[in-house]
Amino acid sequence: MRKSGPNLLRIETVLKPTLTIDWDQVKPLTIDPSQTPIFAEIAPALAGYANLDQVSAIDLEKAAGEFPLQRLIFRAARKLYLQNEETFSGDRQYLAVQLIRLVEAFLIGEKLNIPSLWHQEPVRRRILVVMNMDLIVGHVSRFVKLQNMETLSPCFDQEFPIESTGFMRTWFTTKFCEPKFRR
Repeated sequence: MRKSGPNLLRIETVLKPTLTIDWDQVKPLTIDPSQTPIFAEIAPALAGYANLDQVSAIDLEKAAGEFPLQRLIFRAARKLYLQNEETFSGDRQYLAVQLIRLVEAFLIGEKLNIPSLWHQEPVRRRILVVMNMDLIVGHVSRFVKLQNMETLSPCFDQEFPIESTGFMRTWFTTKFCEPKFRR
């Protein structure tokens, strides 16, 4: 009876640089809405002076709608990566994906504290996050650590991925064959 299975050549030890955060060590970050400007006005400038007759308000709620949460997370992760680019080793895309997950966990988790109930509404919360992105990135970057994670990875034969006992060489032994008696 022949048996077949994957043709395993060896098991390799693979080191992957992994970004981690010890969430127990992360202190909550409180964003005070009263310290964050959420209203803006712009005016055209001529010769270095603002023309105050043509002041117009920027609709921040409309602008916040143009920045979905996922886009904010990508921007924060990109900023965090660019700040720490020299200290990271390994594949840039692999580390970027990890940063996205860490920033997302921070923004969605309970470590970001906004004390105002009025600012818990998703659009207003998003505006606060956008306006305080540098503060958030600075806070998260203090707790990101680079670790090398060791994993075992099987290495299969690419030429013969499935092997059968029919391909095995004959194996000779010097021991005598003795019948097994059952009692």
